[in-house]
This record gives sequence, C-alpha cells and structure tokens, in this order.
Amino acid sequence: MLDRWRFSHVQKRFLRFGQRLIIAWGFVMLLGLPLLAQSTSVTQATITQIVGNQVFIRAQPARIRDIARTGEQVRTTQARTQLTFNTGALGRLGPNSALTVGQQCFQIQQGEILVSGAANGCSSTVRAGVRGTTYYMDINEQGDTHVRVLEGEVEVSPMTQRRTQPVRLAQGQGIIVQRDGRFSPVRQMPQTSYDEILTGPLVEGFDADLPNLARLRQAYETLFPGAVFPLAPRENRQGWDTRLQMARMADFGQEATGIRLQLEVFDKPLTRYANAVYQLYARQDRQWVQVYSNRGARLIPNASGGVTLPPEDVAFSQMWLGRLGREVRLSDLELQGVVLLRYDLPNGDRDLKLELATTQFYSELPLATQF
Repeated sequence: MLDRWRFSHVQKRFLRFGQRLIIAWGFVMLLGLPLLAQSTSVTQATITQIVGNQVFIRAQPARIRDIARTGEQVRTTQARTQLTFNTGALGRLGPNSALTVGQQCFQIQQGEILVSGAANGCSSTVRAGVRGTTYYMDINEQGDTHVRVLEGEVEVSPMTQRRTQPVRLAQGQGIIVQRDGRFSPVRQMPQTSYDEILTGPLVEGFDADLPNLARLRQAYETLFPGAVFPLAPRENRQGWDTRLQMARMADFGQEATGIRLQLEVFDKPLTRYANAVYQLYARQDRQWVQVYSNRGARLIPNASGGVTLPPEDVAFSQMWLGRLGREVRLSDLELQGVVLLRYDLPNGDRDLKLELATTQFYSELPLATQF
C-alpha cells in the first residue's frame, strides 16, 4: 500500500509539473518572448512621412497613410519617404528609388533604402534576412546590390546562384552582390561610410529619430572607439523641437573647404517674426574665440510645425582664423557651432531668445557629402 501511494503521489506531482509547463509555454507565446523569431515577411507598407514631393504608389501620387500592398510598387523622384511595414519595422526610401512589396520581403529595384527593425529586403540577386536590426541596401547603376549592416546581424542569401552559401554580416560589415549573383568578399565598413549614411538623406530631414538610436550609438562606439557619434540629440525648449549639427565640407577631391551648420526644426510655435544667427567659435587657451557670424539674420517661416532650413555653409575664407594666431592647425581645434533664435509671438511677447549649441573637435566632424 505504501509503495502504491508513493507511485500515485509521484504521478500527481509529475502531472502538476506538466500542467505548469504547458501554462508557462502559453504565456511565453502570448507575450511574444524571443523563443520564436519575430515575423519578418513584408506584405504591406504604409507611407508615414514624405520629405519633398512626388512619391507614387501604383504610379499614382501618394499621400500620408496611403498603403502599398503585395505586388504594388512605391517609387520616389525628387523626394524621400518613410514607410512603416506590417512587421512594425521602419524603412526610409531615398530619392529616385523604387521598391515592390512582396510576400516574403520588399524588393528594391533602384536607389537606396535604410531599414530599422524586422523586415526582410531583397533585390533581383540577393535576399537580406533579419530579425530586428538596422541595415542599408542600394543598387548602383551597374545593377550591383550593396548591403551594409549598421547594427545587429543580417544573413545575405543568393536569389539566383543556388550554389552560393548564405553569408552572415555582423554590424559594421558590408558586401556587394554583383548583377550576375556573385558575392564579393565581406568587407569592414570604414567610419566615413557609416557617417555618410547617418548624416545623409535617409536620416536628415525626417521628423523622428531612428527608433533604435541607442543601439546604433552603442554599435558605432564599439566599432570606432574614441569617435564621436555623428547624430546629435534633439532639444525641445520653449516650444522649439530642434537639432543642430556640424560637419566638414569638402570638394570633389576631398579637399577640406569649410564648416557646415545644419539646424533642423521638427516643430516650432506660431510666430509673428523669427530669425536665426549662425556663429562659430574655436577654443584657444581655455577660452572660446569667435571666428564667424553671418551677416544679416536668416528669416524663419512663421507657420507652426516643422520647417526645412537651408544649411549655413561657412568657407574657411569667411572665417576670422587670424584671431587664433599664425600657427593654428584645424585638426587640433575644438569648435562650437551656435544658433541664436530670436522671435515674436502672436500674443504680444517680443524679442524672445533661444540659444542652441553643439561642440566637437574638427577632426571628429562627419563629412558633409550628403546633408
């Protein structure tokens, strides 16, 4: 009897343990914990922002909240657009670009796209399989596909060359897949390439930051120790939502020509009058020495909301570098870019002021090739 009781007791305990295990597994399924890979099949894309004009779906002009479904093409001309895929991932399509929404991926036919999140991307020769990462795809004039991973991992598989094995790219790596489907060797991205993407048209000018900006910063600082992350944080003060960035200007021969100050205004109050004054300072002997101020204030439109402002390009010949002495070396200078905003409000408040500033060493400034 005692042995029978013990056996029955063990059976009941085992059954109760099994029931708990099944319930726990059910909670995991409901909560979406990463025991199962998140779906990355792209079946629709919703337009959530247009920068510029002339974005098309099915060759018809598109507007915010328009949706492209399986088999339908999204195309840009002189515009950029932000797409939210059904997976929750975000994609930013560059100018003169086109993609078609597929059943398993979006297929880019021309141009460039930056993807943040779980969305598989394809071209005619390659498929980029992801779970949740930030990567860049573009097709050049020769029809070659370039895949670059900014953060996370991407598995690149051939679409045509079945004998080619998939290649796994880690953050900071890139690969070129030629038009005939052949894979080039995996290469490490130089910092300049990374900077060009983060300060280029697929990042600048959009209302919101990339959703995984913290992970991007961590990846960047891991890949390039000591380098300054090129995306400045946004500021929200006095009803102005802004971001100020500095970059080095260079000619086609990569010869340095000056400094660019770019003020992005994502939101602003309604004003009766508003202007901006751009200034540059250089640190010398623990003091900031002014080396530039624009002549005449730059007017800012009075309407509330986001505003697209032209950059302030400052050539070296416009700077008062003589104030720093004859032996000044640009590569050693710590620079501070300043924008002074002055504005009047409709309620009668006048001559309100807001100062924005960003500080960086000249040698660490990104190259302003695609601002």
